[in-house]
Amino acid sequence: MPNPREKEIRQIFVIMPFVETQTRNDSDLTYFYENHIKAPIEAQDFKFRYQVRRSNTTFDINAQIIKDLYNADIVICDLSGIKANPNVMYELGIRLALSNEPVILIREDHKENAKIFDISGFYAHLYSPNKPAELTRHIIQEIRDLEEEKKSYSSPVLEIVRKEVPLLQTSSMNRADQLLATMRQSIKMMTRLFNKTLIRHLASEHGVEFPESVVDLTSLLKYIESNLERLAKLDMAHFRVSFGTQPTLDYYLSNQYLNGLIDPKLEQVFTGFVITYHSYFVSTNYYQGEWHILNIHRFLGETNIFLRCTKLFRIMLKLDDEKEINELKEVIKGLLKSSHIYSFEDYAQTQSTGMNLDTGSQDQNQAQSASINLDTSPS
Repeated sequence: MPNPREKEIRQIFVIMPFVETQTRNDSDLTYFYENHIKAPIEAQDFKFRYQVRRSNTTFDINAQIIKDLYNADIVICDLSGIKANPNVMYELGIRLALSNEPVILIREDHKENAKIFDISGFYAHLYSPNKPAELTRHIIQEIRDLEEEKKSYSSPVLEIVRKEVPLLQTSSMNRADQLLATMRQSIKMMTRLFNKTLIRHLASEHGVEFPESVVDLTSLLKYIESNLERLAKLDMAHFRVSFGTQPTLDYYLSNQYLNGLIDPKLEQVFTGFVITYHSYFVSTNYYQGEWHILNIHRFLGETNIFLRCTKLFRIMLKLDDEKEINELKEVIKGLLKSSHIYSFEDYAQTQSTGMNLDTGSQDQNQAQSASINLDTSPS
C-alpha cells in the first residue's frame, strides 16, 4: 500500500453555517465539521490525499475565500437551516460561477425546512445530526465515485453559459442596440430643434420660403445643398444656437459599448468620428459662435452621417450572415469616408493598421448590389 504522504494532495473546501441551525449552535456546528466531515475524509484511504478546510466565521468574502472556492478540487456545501443562509448561498454562487469542479450538497433534515428556491433543481442529501455516520458514509462514497469517474459533474451555471455563449453576447448586443437607439434619439432631437430654429430664423429674418417637402433632416439638407450659393450670401450674425451637453455621446465615448461586437478597426474609426463630432459641435463653441450657412451645411451633413452610421450599426448587430455584415461594413466605411470633419489625416493611423478606407465609388456600388435592405436614411 502506498504511503499516504506520497499521494497527490487535493483540496476540499467546506461551505457551512456558523451560528446556528434548527438543532445546533456554533459550537455544535464546529464539532460536527471537525469530527464528522474533516477528520473522516482526511483519515480515509482515497486515491488522493485530501486536505479539508472551511471558510471563516464572518461575512467577509475576501480574496482568499474566492481563491479557495475557485481552486478547491471538491466543495462540500451544507445548506442546513430553516431558510437559505446568506453566507452559504453567496459562497455557493461564487463557486458555481467560477468552477466546473464538483460540489456536494448536504442539508440537515428538518420539518421546518423552507424550500430553497435558488437550488430547488439540484440534489441535496438530507441528513440527521443525530446520525452523523450516515452522512460521513455518503460523503466518502461521493468522493470515491468522483475519483473513479462513476459520477461526473459540471456547474449548472457554467453549463448554461457554455451552451449559450450567445446568451452573454446577445445580452451585450441588446444593450448596445438600446444604447445606440438612445444616442440616435438624443441627436435626432437635438437636430430637430436646431432645424426648427434655423427654418424660423431664415423665414423671419431673410424671407426664405421653404417648400412643404422640407420636413426633416434629409430634405432640409438637400434644400440647403441645392441653394447653397444663394443662402451663403445671407448674414447669419444673429442666428444663435447652443446645444449644451449630450450625455449619450459622453456615455458612448466613456464606455465604447460597440467594442468587441463589431469589427475592431471599424469601431476605431467610428469612435474617432464620434470624438471629432463631439468636439466640433457639442463640447466646444467651435461652430456655435458663427453659424453661417457653410457651417450649418457641414453640421447637418455630419449629423446625417452620424445618424446613418448608427442606424446601420443597429442593423448589423442583428445579422448573422457574414456576407451581409461585410456589405454593411463597406457602406459604413463609405459614409465615414465622406466626412468633412474627420479628415484623411485622421484616418492615417487607422490605415496603417491595415484597414483600407479609400473605398471610393465601390461603396456605392456595393450598397446598390447588396442583398439586404440598406435603407441608409438617417430616420
